[in-house]
Amino acid sequence: MQPPGHYSMMRFLIPYLLLIIPFTLFTIEAQSATPLQPQSRGSIWAPQEFPISFWCAPPDEFTTVERYREIKAAGFTYVMPPCGGAAAPERNRKILEVCAVVGLKAFIQDSRLPTSIGGNAAAKAQIDAVIRDYQGYAALAGYFLGDEPGARAFTGLGEVVDYLRQHDPQHYTYLNLLPNYATAGQLGVPTYEQYVQQFAEQVQPFVLSYDHYHFTTGGDRGLFFSNLAAMREASARFHLPFWQIVLCVQHGPYRNLTERELRYEAMQTLVYGGKGLMWFTYWQPNDPSFNWAHAMIDVKGIPDPHYTMVQRINGEVQAIGTELLKAHPTYIFHSGTLPPGGVRRAPGTPLDVIGPGNLTVGIFQDAAGHNLALVTNGDYQHEVTTQVAVPVKKKNLRLFDVPTRQWKRLATATTQHDSTTDVTLHLPPSGAVLLRWPVH
Repeated sequence: MQPPGHYSMMRFLIPYLLLIIPFTLFTIEAQSATPLQPQSRGSIWAPQEFPISFWCAPPDEFTTVERYREIKAAGFTYVMPPCGGAAAPERNRKILEVCAVVGLKAFIQDSRLPTSIGGNAAAKAQIDAVIRDYQGYAALAGYFLGDEPGARAFTGLGEVVDYLRQHDPQHYTYLNLLPNYATAGQLGVPTYEQYVQQFAEQVQPFVLSYDHYHFTTGGDRGLFFSNLAAMREASARFHLPFWQIVLCVQHGPYRNLTERELRYEAMQTLVYGGKGLMWFTYWQPNDPSFNWAHAMIDVKGIPDPHYTMVQRINGEVQAIGTELLKAHPTYIFHSGTLPPGGVRRAPGTPLDVIGPGNLTVGIFQDAAGHNLALVTNGDYQHEVTTQVAVPVKKKNLRLFDVPTRQWKRLATATTQHDSTTDVTLHLPPSGAVLLRWPVH
């Protein structure tokens, strides 16, 4: 493992593209460990509001109530550690104290946490000390254990996750996975699907989290939707929510994003069934490896235009995401030009696109017996006016009003047939509309 807070870079050779080097907090080296036996997952992760977080909290000198109120005002619900500096108890206590004042929860990073246990009593003692040091802090959500591990590290990480679960069951242990453009050597297994499966089985996490940076100076990646699809499938198979970390900051081969591109990343995460969203980065890293620019907050603490852009998007994500948080994804499809990794509408899907546009549509079911359809514009450059056919009478169809967070009768143009309603929707670039109707 790299020293806590050390900046390290993934090295991905992308055929026919750029050398893409995502930024990480630290990487996890494989350590010898005994096989993990299946255990209970402990407390069930069941947030009441949609989790929204970020990479790179303010550095130590900016860990203040004022700065953390700024985080909360941007629509964030969880805080991740700073990028750089010592991952020490003094820092973490200050973060937890400030979070408690402003109403945020934090995942803290502590350099004493090992990446495996085996038969090492000292490793268990280190974990015990970490648990003791943060007892009683109401703002503690859990522990950040590491970023982008290879599969060889999973057995040891699973030991640590299980030990924390057994000895501190009210808190959660967070790890973030590699994206699907990592090499087989970095994954440690031949395929990405094997990588995610082994992580779920051997580590038994509370969430599947990964990062994927879609927008480069040379164009858009072709693996964005296949990564979403892989996580969607694993989420259903292992009954785990998934989170996606998306790009905000310009650095290296990644371009300065527009608000439309930022919203695209967020809404495509939601439509594929993501149950959490994180932005890379909130605070601009003070790291010379790249020419960093346009984080939400720069190295001097000055808000960038991305702050207000992400603030607006987070408000939309929180409203829509909370409606979908406890709903089960059932169908996903694309209309118009099929993007790489996308799929067409399957027969029996309870909504059809009958108008123009490159749309992504996700169907969900909630516990109250409703179908919910998130209809998103998969084009971040152009608006579209389109039509969808819903198998329900207009009187039973509702549209979610994001500003008021209320379900309302449709005011848009509709055409009523015997048992279906054609609805006209206007979607701005990257825009989204949420519809609801009874399953039966």
